[in-house]
Amino acid sequence: MQTQVAWIDDIHRLTVQTKHIVALASQGNPAILWKEKNHLFGTKVDRIIDDSTAILKFTNELPMGETLILKWADQDIPIYPRRIVRTEWFDSRYSALDSNLGADCNPNRTVFTIWAPTAASVILFLNHQTYALKRKNHGLWTLTVSGDWHGTPYGYGITVNGRTNFVNDPYAKAMLANSKKGVVIDFSRTKQLPSSN
Repeated sequence: MQTQVAWIDDIHRLTVQTKHIVALASQGNPAILWKEKNHLFGTKVDRIIDDSTAILKFTNELPMGETLILKWADQDIPIYPRRIVRTEWFDSRYSALDSNLGADCNPNRTVFTIWAPTAASVILFLNHQTYALKRKNHGLWTLTVSGDWHGTPYGYGITVNGRTNFVNDPYAKAMLANSKKGVVIDFSRTKQLPSSN
């Protein structure tokens, strides 16, 4: 775990973990920087738990999956979602139940769609090339790649909480035999086995 971090635990609450909270609090209230938009949100200390933990309150809703930094005195503390993902607020804004997820393939193009609302970036690894997916509403990331990709293995590099990991597509319609990558599949071009009925 990082030595200093701020967790979004509710719509208007951060839990900050860093050294010397009492000394920081004596230097005034911190601000939240939304890095991509260069926008500041005001905060105030609600309560100090101990010298390494404090609860901050703020009025604005923070964007999920964006680079957020708590600016407090001379400290730049990364902000990540934590308990907020288990709230009704999160469910109402990031539910994508009717979305077509996975790799949707035809001979002309493949549309890659993954639900990753807390991700800061999603990179597609396809045929020894990388492609950046675009963030859409409700935590969806999508990209259309031209060409016939039927039968091609793929995976994602997803950055969450400041770390990038290679992951399989949880919505993949096919996998390699070792399950290390998903496989783009166009079911209209697969041979169906006869029914056992």
